[in-house]
Amino acid sequence: MTRTEFLRLATLAFMPLLAFSLSGCNVTSTGHNMYGRQLYEQGQYTAAIQSFQQALRDDPRSADAYYNLAATYSHLGRQQNNANWLQQADQLYQYAIALNPMHNESYRGYSALMMQNGRSAEALQLMQNWRAQAPQSAEPVIEMARMYHETGQRDQATQLLVDALNIEPTNARALKAMGRIREESGQYQLALDNYIRSYQSNNLQADVAQKIASLQGLAQTTQAVPWQPGQNQLGNVNQYVPR
Repeated sequence: MTRTEFLRLATLAFMPLLAFSLSGCNVTSTGHNMYGRQLYEQGQYTAAIQSFQQALRDDPRSADAYYNLAATYSHLGRQQNNANWLQQADQLYQYAIALNPMHNESYRGYSALMMQNGRSAEALQLMQNWRAQAPQSAEPVIEMARMYHETGQRDQATQLLVDALNIEPTNARALKAMGRIREESGQYQLALDNYIRSYQSNNLQADVAQKIASLQGLAQTTQAVPWQPGQNQLGNVNQYVPR
């Protein structure tokens, strides 16, 4: 992407929010967001940005479009060590959150960007603000646990995941994260239990299915028949409590 092209796209990203909406523009905006994500997954980042920009033209208050742009610029900024694009991503994440204070993906992406840039204190404050605004949601608690885990504070991360699972006992992300911590600690049976419950909450997690298969050879299990994907055995809802 040339500097001229970047400046043109950046100008579009920061265009004023319109005070009115056109009939049917939300549907069109959603379509451009979906198409942009497809382009992103194919590695066509410039075309993806243009599609997300069109989504914003169709619906200038689309938090999803701002988030998608932020995620794309963040990826490109890290990939090409471009500070301007990282700053662009920072501001776009802020726009998305301002438009939708409950936009989970933007909080996740923005906190990850902060952590990557050495702004861990700011990232933690962002998560605390999110948690205060959404006390009945496990998502901000899971993200706080991720931050503590990434900085080597495993005990704090574990306790936060317990808190998250007390809010949402079948949250697949929390169960997966708890399984990872227990696996790292050598608690293979407990890790296996968590991975199984995570997969049962969301059976589209191929990586979790692989974890289950590998841990079945390590865990000292009393089950007569190894668990297989598709079985319906959620088990004790309190299995995630540290022990």
